[in-house]
Amino acid sequence: MRIIRLFVILGCFISTATLYSQTPANFSGQWKYEKAKSTPDTLEPKFDGMVILRITQNVSTIAFSEIYKKQGSADFKTASDTYSLDGKEKVKKDETGISRKSAKWSQDKKILTITNHDTPTLEGVAQDFLIVDSYKLSDDGRTLTLERYYKNPVTGEARVKKLYSKK
Repeated sequence: MRIIRLFVILGCFISTATLYSQTPANFSGQWKYEKAKSTPDTLEPKFDGMVILRITQNVSTIAFSEIYKKQGSADFKTASDTYSLDGKEKVKKDETGISRKSAKWSQDKKILTITNHDTPTLEGVAQDFLIVDSYKLSDDGRTLTLERYYKNPVTGEARVKKLYSKK
């Protein structure tokens, strides 16, 4: 009986160690937004050009920026937003309010969830703005799926799904 218990306990340790030692998904690259395959997002403008999501990832950080391309116009590039991949929430307080952000891996390290929770004080009233983005790669690494949940006092609450193809 002791031998069976020992094997069960050992099996649990090995499976847990295997889960934690898995290599995280690598989202690095340029990703073309597939508008026709995605659900509309009211947070985005009605842009009729091409949107490229640029992701730069290393062992400790991940950074996101977007490039908006439209024929006949100069490209518009957004500022890069960088997150630490240590799973810890980063809190920033300033005169406008509190901002919290984090990046956390799923247990199997295939899904990365980015949380942005801002609480600005507008005209003396604190208001909550929450965006939770979950990123997942397809098995072949050619499609990136972003599932977004957001809730705020301006646009309300919604869930959207965005699909991107590797450029």
